[in-house]
Amino acid sequence: MSTLTALSLQQLRPHATQRREIRDHGAPGLYLIVQPKPTGSKSWALRYRDARGKSAKLALGPVDLTADDNLSTDDKAPQVGDPLTLADARALASLLLREKARGIDLVARYAAKSRRKNVADAEANSFKVLAVEFFRTYKTKRSHERPRRWRDGARLLGLVWRRGDDPARIEPEVLPGSLCDVWATRPVTEITRREIEDVVEDAKAKNIPGLIADNPDPSENRGRKVLSILSVFYGWLGKRRHIDSNPTTSIEAPHAPKARDRILTGAELRWVWLAADQLRFPYGPIVRLLLLCGQRLNETAAMCRSELNQDYSVWKIPPSRTKNHKEHLLPLPLLARDIIGAMPKIENRDLVFSVGGKSPPSNWSRTKRDLDAGMAAIARNERGKAVNIPHWTLHDLRRSCASGLQHIRIDPVVIEKTLNHSSGPHTGGLAAVYQRDPLIDDRRTALSSWARFLAMVADAKLHSAHEAFLLSSDDDVRSHNLRHFRECIRAGGERWQSYIDALTGKKPAKLADLTSERRRRSK
Repeated sequence: MSTLTALSLQQLRPHATQRREIRDHGAPGLYLIVQPKPTGSKSWALRYRDARGKSAKLALGPVDLTADDNLSTDDKAPQVGDPLTLADARALASLLLREKARGIDLVARYAAKSRRKNVADAEANSFKVLAVEFFRTYKTKRSHERPRRWRDGARLLGLVWRRGDDPARIEPEVLPGSLCDVWATRPVTEITRREIEDVVEDAKAKNIPGLIADNPDPSENRGRKVLSILSVFYGWLGKRRHIDSNPTTSIEAPHAPKARDRILTGAELRWVWLAADQLRFPYGPIVRLLLLCGQRLNETAAMCRSELNQDYSVWKIPPSRTKNHKEHLLPLPLLARDIIGAMPKIENRDLVFSVGGKSPPSNWSRTKRDLDAGMAAIARNERGKAVNIPHWTLHDLRRSCASGLQHIRIDPVVIEKTLNHSSGPHTGGLAAVYQRDPLIDDRRTALSSWARFLAMVADAKLHSAHEAFLLSSDDDVRSHNLRHFRECIRAGGERWQSYIDALTGKKPAKLADLTSERRRRSK
């Protein structure tokens, strides 16, 4: 056959079933390899006799059909494994034959180099290496910052960074039996959809790999968590071109949990408040602050002294610790300030609620069980018999706070700003763009009113008298009494004290007439 040219390389067609080897007479031992259909891929190979006189073959690399006028235009010398034009392949074949003439074993040298390169590529594309890189570099679209709970996500895959660790500089701990342990060296391209589905099903039925389940019963939520972090991880891999297709896209997500609507009653709020005083340090003060301020558990438990002003009257939560990645200013009522002021200061440590000062409290599952037991005991002593308290979660304290503020007629805009909601009907959309007043004084009034209500609820007799007052007489009187209560609790000071005195019998019991009486006097 005549010498190969750039044009003939492009015109050569693969055979339907047979592999073809075409010798190039422009360089000794150089062959063009054409694979059969459907791939029809083309590559270069060098055939020669080794030191023992036996036939040997060395794969040089794939064919580069982009341009070739029989001259290599790249200043870099062609290497084994690179895409090679015809000129590059001839130059490389001549170079290798000269090395062979000097006694170099070409197969031993270049095949071993190729194996090392394959091993290095496999390690660079392994599940563990890419998972670590993911948590070091991934940023959310909205905030362009690392996700607020990125440590929780890393733990689901088996990577543990301690609080304060910089993932860019510190290597994580790998949990035994976790995905980053079991799939540590596996290339991400080899992990199939079926394997991911099995992991999700195991998480639902038993536990997340490498973690001990707090709830031994089947849990859809566990499966959702694992699938969620794997979906984000594989989406990131696709954008970085580590994979061609995302195996998680077609996996059906476990059912979402039903939206919770649990609101604690007045008696339950009292039992929580009193039972919190019996919890081990520092969990009790945190639970009381959750009830007083309605903030999220992680935000409250990790409160830092640097976030508080000098007299603890304002708490500034930085964007890095809020769910919506926006700074949150929260005016604190006196009762909350007293709780914070009673916390012992740890030298050179910033955390308010901590035993050693290095990390915020954890193991909230055990704390919730202790809290439930304390509430049951207090309720039994109060009622004289066992009381069935429906299941509730610590996050329900946030909903109870918001509903309590609604009950005493706090403006919905103030409630949403107090909770740091950014997508509600009063704070999202255009309102978020144009209505920028933080309403600090209104929020201070709201939380101070709620603190007065909790202080009243904590006294069983006082709370019973309050409920009896609101339910007394006919509908018109009830409505008037409710309005009077709301006016007094929002006003605070003497107005609120007069209401409390009336409940305890120190003032006339017909409180419905107090407001109209004051109006007549003012005239």
